[in-house]
Amino acid sequence: MTDEELRQYAKRLTTLNRAHDEAMKRRREEARNEAQRLAHLLYEALPGLKAVYGFGSVFEPRRPFTERSDIDLAIEGGELIDAVKICLKSTFPVDVIDISDPGGSVVGGTRGRCVVVMLEK
Repeated sequence: MTDEELRQYAKRLTTLNRAHDEAMKRRREEARNEAQRLAHLLYEALPGLKAVYGFGSVFEPRRPFTERSDIDLAIEGGELIDAVKICLKSTFPVDVIDISDPGGSVVGGTRGRCVVVMLEK
């Protein structure tokens, strides 16, 4: 490759990378909006639900977000299996955990990284 061909190649890669970054930024925002929508559905359907939290790449800007990123939600109160059934209808893959039990192994590490999506009214 000549120097000029290398410059053109580098320019094209830069353009493609910027377009990809913008697409991922939009998709992350769509995922956040979907998390809000799911939180509303969960509150309507789950008696005893006190809070819905988000964590992971959708909510943590420093973590990489890709086409395969999912929405990670944590519920406090309510039935986990019912929450999972509701979230299965999302256009995004969604993982749901229950953080009601403070002694759970996942809870300690997760709770500190959670972002409130919705609290009990």
